[in-house]
Amino acid sequence: MQVAVAAQAELPMRQAASIQFKTLVGKGWDPRGEASARLHEEDKATVRANVLEALIQSPPIIRSQLVECMKVMVNADFPEKWPDLLSTLIGFMQTDDVPRVYGAVQVIMLLCRKYEFKDKDEREVLAPVIDAAFPRLLTMLQNLLSMTDRVGDLQLALLAGAYTRLTFQLNLSALYGIRVARRGRVARVNGELGGV
Repeated sequence: MQVAVAAQAELPMRQAASIQFKTLVGKGWDPRGEASARLHEEDKATVRANVLEALIQSPPIIRSQLVECMKVMVNADFPEKWPDLLSTLIGFMQTDDVPRVYGAVQVIMLLCRKYEFKDKDEREVLAPVIDAAFPRLLTMLQNLLSMTDRVGDLQLALLAGAYTRLTFQLNLSALYGIRVARRGRVARVNGELGGV
C-alpha cells in the first residue's frame, strides 16, 4: 500500500502496486482463505489504520483499487474488528475538505451495501451514520447546487452523485425495510411477499 500511495512514485508504478495490494487483500483478508495467503492480524490493523487516509489522498485510478480493498475489509471486519470506523467516517463528514468527505461517502456506501439485505435489527449499526452524515450531506448538496462558480468541478459532481445514490439506497433498504428485487430475488416489504 505504501508504494500505491507514494506521491513521488510514477503513476503506472502506483497503479501496479494498488492492483497487487487489492489482490493481496482479496486473497489474504478472509480468515477462511488459504493459510499461506492469510494476512496477520497486526498487518491488518496497520492497514485499517492507514487505508482511509490513503483512499482520500490517492488519485482516482488508485482510489478505485483501494475502494475494492475497503469493500473486502468492511465485509470481513466491520463492526467487530473495526469499531472505530464509524467515528472516523463521521469525523471526516464534519470537515469542509471535499476529498475527505467524498472518501467517507464512498465507505458509507460500502457499509450500506453490506447491510442492504439484512434484517432491520442488523441494520441498526447504521443508525449513527444516518443520523450524523445525512443532515451534513444534505446541507453540502444544497451548497453544491448553489455554487455556480464550481459547476465543472469533478469532485463536487462525484460527491453529489454519491449522495444521491446513497440516499436512494438507504431509503429503499435501511429506512423503510424494503428488500429490492435483485438478481431474480422476489422483492419483500417488511418480510412479506410484495406484488412486484
